[in-house]
Amino acid sequence: MSVKKIAVIGAGQIGSRHLQALARLELPVEVEVYDPNIESLKLAKKRLAEVINPHRELKVKYLSRFEELSKEINLAIIATCADIRAVITVQLINHSRIENIIFEKILFQSLVDYEKIGQSLRAKNISAWVNCVRRTYPIYRQVKSLLGDKSNNIVFHLLGGEWGLTCNAIHFLDLLAFLTGSLTVEIDASGLDSDPIPSKRAGFYESTGTLRGRFVGGSEFFLTALRGSSTPHLISITSDKVIVVIDENHGCARLAYKKGNWNWQNIHFSIPYQSEWTDKLVSSILEGQKPGLPSYEESAVIHIAFLRALLDRYGHLGGWGKVCPIT
Repeated sequence: MSVKKIAVIGAGQIGSRHLQALARLELPVEVEVYDPNIESLKLAKKRLAEVINPHRELKVKYLSRFEELSKEINLAIIATCADIRAVITVQLINHSRIENIIFEKILFQSLVDYEKIGQSLRAKNISAWVNCVRRTYPIYRQVKSLLGDKSNNIVFHLLGGEWGLTCNAIHFLDLLAFLTGSLTVEIDASGLDSDPIPSKRAGFYESTGTLRGRFVGGSEFFLTALRGSSTPHLISITSDKVIVVIDENHGCARLAYKKGNWNWQNIHFSIPYQSEWTDKLVSSILEGQKPGLPSYEESAVIHIAFLRALLDRYGHLGGWGKVCPIT
C-alpha cells in the first residue's frame, strides 16, 4: 500500500487522543496535525510522545497555518469544537482534495449547516462518517445480534449523575438507531431542567433532567442526568428477546435472553479509550472497508432531531435562538 496522508484538524483533548491512536497503525501513513493554537499543538505532541512505538517512526507535521495542509488528503479527522466545525469543513474541502472524513460530534450547532455540508460532501464525492463509536463496541454488537436486525419493542433507560447529557446523548441516540434499525425518531426535551448549566468548555452548555423519545416501530428511550450528582450511569435495555443491564464504568453487565431460557449471565467487557480505537476505524477506511460508524447522512438525521428538541426547550433563552451552544 502506498503512503496515505491523514490530517487531524483540531489538536485539543479529543484530537490529541486520535493522534495517539494513529501511532498504533500498521499502515504506512503521514500525519498532519493542524491547530492555530500553539498550546494545543504542544499537547498533541506531548501525548504522542507518551505512546509512540520506539520501533516504528510515525511521520507527523504540526501545523498552525491552514494553508500548510497538503492538497491531497486520504482521510481527515475533524475534531474541532462544534461551533466552528462547519466553517472549518468548508475551508478544508475547498483547500484540499479529501477522500474520507471522520467527524467528531456534536456535528454542528446550526440546523442550516447540516444540509449545506451534506451537499458539499456529495458534490466533492467525499465519504464521511461520524464518530459515534458505541455501535462498534463488541458488547453492543452482542446485544444487537440477540435483538435481531430490526427490533421495534426496545425500552432503553440510562440513569446517572451529571454525565454530560447534551454533549453525549447523541452517542446513545445513535446506539438506539443501530439497535432498532431505524433513523426516524421523535424526541421530547420537555423533561430537561429549565436552566442549562455552563459546560467545562467556555461558551457551551450542559443540561440535566430527562430526555425521552420514541423511534418508528415503538422503541422508547429515557436518558436521565441528575443535577448535583456524580453517580456513574447505568444502562438497561429490555425487549421481548433480551434484558441487559450495563455498567460501562466498571465493564460489567447482566444479560438474559429468550433463547437462553432467561437465565442470567454475567459479562465482563471493556470500553476502549479513543486512543485505543481510532486506529481500527482508520485502518478499515484506508483499506476500502466500512468502519462500522454511522455515515454522515445517517447521523445528520439523528443530530437534527436532537437539536430541534433542544431548541424547542431552550430556544427562548439568550444564545439559543438559531444555534445550540453545545459541543
